[in-house]
Amino acid sequence: MSLIVTSLVFAANEAIKPDGDGTTESPYVLTRIENLVWMGENIAECKSNVFKLANDIDASETRYWKKTDWFGFIPIGSSLQSKDQKTHNFSGVFDGMNYAIKHLYSENRNSSLFSSVNGGEISNLKMVDISFGLRASPSSGALAEAIEASSITNVHVTGKINGTYVGGFTHLAKYSSFINCSFSGKITSNLNSPDGEIGGLIGRCGECFVSNCRTTGMIVCRSTKDVILEGLLVGGLFGMIGGEKDVVCCYSDMQINSKGYVGGLAGKNELENYHNYYGYITTNDFGFKQCYSNCIIEKQSGATIGGIAGFTTNSVCFNCYYNSDRASGTVFGTGVNSTKIKQRSTFSKWNFSNFWGIDEGQSTPYFYFESGKYLKVALLSNCFGISEIEPEKDGYAIGETVTITAIPNEGATFLYYEGALEGKEAQQTLTIEDNVIVKAEFAKNISNLDAFAKIGVDYPDSGHYLQTADIDLSNYALEISFTNSIERFCGGIYDGRNHAFKNLCTERAFSGLFNNVLYSLICNLIVDLDVGSIKNGGGLAVFVNNSIISNCYVSANVVTGEKTGGGMCNQARDAVISKCFFKGDFSGFGLFGGFCRIAQNTAIDQCGFEMYSQRVSSAFCSAGINALFVDCCMKGNFKGFFTNGGLVSNCYLSAEGSFELYPSVNYVNCYFNSNSVARIDGVTGFVSPEDMKKQETYVGWDFDNVWDIDEGVGTPYFRYALPEPLGLFAMLLLMLGIKRKKYTNLR
Repeated sequence: MSLIVTSLVFAANEAIKPDGDGTTESPYVLTRIENLVWMGENIAECKSNVFKLANDIDASETRYWKKTDWFGFIPIGSSLQSKDQKTHNFSGVFDGMNYAIKHLYSENRNSSLFSSVNGGEISNLKMVDISFGLRASPSSGALAEAIEASSITNVHVTGKINGTYVGGFTHLAKYSSFINCSFSGKITSNLNSPDGEIGGLIGRCGECFVSNCRTTGMIVCRSTKDVILEGLLVGGLFGMIGGEKDVVCCYSDMQINSKGYVGGLAGKNELENYHNYYGYITTNDFGFKQCYSNCIIEKQSGATIGGIAGFTTNSVCFNCYYNSDRASGTVFGTGVNSTKIKQRSTFSKWNFSNFWGIDEGQSTPYFYFESGKYLKVALLSNCFGISEIEPEKDGYAIGETVTITAIPNEGATFLYYEGALEGKEAQQTLTIEDNVIVKAEFAKNISNLDAFAKIGVDYPDSGHYLQTADIDLSNYALEISFTNSIERFCGGIYDGRNHAFKNLCTERAFSGLFNNVLYSLICNLIVDLDVGSIKNGGGLAVFVNNSIISNCYVSANVVTGEKTGGGMCNQARDAVISKCFFKGDFSGFGLFGGFCRIAQNTAIDQCGFEMYSQRVSSAFCSAGINALFVDCCMKGNFKGFFTNGGLVSNCYLSAEGSFELYPSVNYVNCYFNSNSVARIDGVTGFVSPEDMKKQETYVGWDFDNVWDIDEGVGTPYFRYALPEPLGLFAMLLLMLGIKRKKYTNLR
C-alpha cells in the first residue's frame, strides 16, 4: 500500500516530457502524472501522436493543484493548459497497456481526461477512483466532454462524476465505437435547466456502435427547475441514443433516481428501425440486441420509467430483458422477475456457448471471458483523502473478501463511510455479494485564519471542512478589516465543531464570513462581530441559496449600513435555517432582519433572536416570500415589525418596544406581548407579559422536545444548547425532511 501526502498547494503543475518521439515505432511512454501535464501544454504539436502507459500512475497530488480558479487536473486539450491558449481535440492513440491512472481529481467547469477526442483511439486503460466535476459544471465525463469519430476499447472507470450534463465516459458521443467498456461509481447531475441527458456511459449518443459494455453504481439527477418531461432523459447506459447503429450485448446494474424519462438502458431510444406496412422487420433494423437491465429505478415525481427505455420512437428491441421487480412501465423489452433474470432458460436465444455466462440462480448474465459475474467495488473519495482496496482487481467473485482502507491526506481527517461500509472504521473487510459503492468522506482541518482564507483559493469551495480551534481576529483592527470572506462556497460542508470566529470586523460593501453559499451546509459555528458593521450582508453570509444553516450562533454590534441585512444572512432562498440564534444591537440605517433581510422559499425552524435597538428592525425578516417560520422566538428591546410575508407557526414575540403585524402573514398558534404589539383584525394570541411566562398559555406547543420554561420566571426557551453537535448525515436528513414537510404546508 502506498500513500503520497503533501502539505503544498501547487500553483503551477510541473510538466515533464515523456520518453519517445510519439511515433508508432517509438511512442511517448507515460510513467508519471507530470507526463500528462506535458501533453496538455504541448497538445497542439502532439495531439495526433501515439502514447502508452508504462505503469500505474498515482495522481493523488492533483487534489492539491490550483491554477487561477481551476482546481485539480486540467483536461488535456484545454486552452487553459495549452501553450498556444487554444482548445485542441485529441486525435492520436492513447494505449493504457492495461495500467491505471489512479485518484485523478478535477473540479472545474468541464472535467475529464481530455477536453475532447475527435478521430482518436483510446484503449486498454483503467481510471480508478476519479473525482470529476462541480455541482454546476456544464458537462463532465471521465474521458472527454465530447467524443467524435473515435474508437474506445477496453476502458474501465471507477469513481464519481458531478455536473449538469453528465456521462460516465462523456456527455456527447457521435460516430464512434465503444467496445468492452465499463463505468462503476456515482454520477450526480444537478440541473439548473428543465432538460438534459444523463447516462451511466454516455449522456447523448448518436450513430455509435456499442458492444460488451456495462455500468454499475448510482445515478442521481436533481433538477432545480420544473422539468419538461421530454427534455430530461436519464438511463443506465445512455441518456439518449439515436441513429443507425446497434447496441449489442450490454447491461446495466445502476440504481437510478430521477425525474423525466428514465430507463434501465436509455432515457430515450431513437435507434432507427424500418417496418413495412405489414409490420415485417427488415434486416436493417437497429436497436438493442441481447441486452438487459437489472437497474433499480427510484421514481421521482413527474417521472416516466421503463425497464429498457423510458421513451422510444418507432424503435425495436431484440431479445432484451429487464428486472420487472426493479423497474416497470414499458412495452419495450421483456420484463422478468428477480428470480427469472438469474436463470439461463430466460435468455433462450442468447449465446451461452462462447459469449455469455451465468451462475444459475445466483447471478444475472455476465460476459463469458470474465468467468464470473462482473462484481465491482467502486471506491469514491473526496478531495482530502484516498481509498485503497486489497487485493486490487477488475472484478470480484461472490463471497470474496477484500480490505478497504481510507487514508486522509496530511492535515485532514477521515470522517465516515457511505454506502456498503456506512458507519465503519477507516480500515474494514468487506465480503462481496453484489456491485457496491464505498464512499469515504474526509475533511480538511481549519485551525487558523490562513487555512480558512485558502478555501476557494487553494482549497476547493466544494470541500468538507472541520474547524478545530477558535480563530481570534483581534489583530485585524478597523484600519485593516477582515477581507478574507469566502467569495463562493458551492457544494461544501463547513462544520465549526462549536468553535468560534472571535472579534470579527467587516467593513466591505457586501460583508459576511461567507459571501455566496450555494448547495452547502454550514453548522456548529459561533461568529462574534465584536466591532464593525454589516453592509448588505449577514453575520454568516451574504447570500444563502439551496443550502442549510444549522446550529449556529451570531453576536453582533451592527453600527452602520445602507440596506443592512440580517443576523445570519442578507438573503436566503430555497434554504433551511435551523437551531440558530442571533443576539446583538443595531444602530444603523435601513432594515435589519433578525435572521435575514429576505427569506424566499425558506424554512426557519427553532431559531431565536434577541435585539437591542432604537432603529426600525424586523424580528424575522424584512420580506418573507413563501417563507415558513416554525418554533421561533423574539426577545429584547427594539421597535419594528414582525415580518411582511410567509407562514408563522408556534412562535412568540415578547420584546419591549413597539411592533406592528402585517395582515398578509398567516399566523398559526402564535403569541404576542400585548404591551408592545399592536392588535390586528383576525389575529389572536395577544397576552400579557405575565401570561407569556406560563406554559399553559402556549396551547399545543411541544414542551417535551422543543421548548422548556421556568414557570412564572421567564418566557419559553429552547431545550437544545447552541451550538449543538449533530451527526452530519442525521442533520442533512432532518433539515431536508423539515423543508419537504413545511413546503408541503405552504401549498
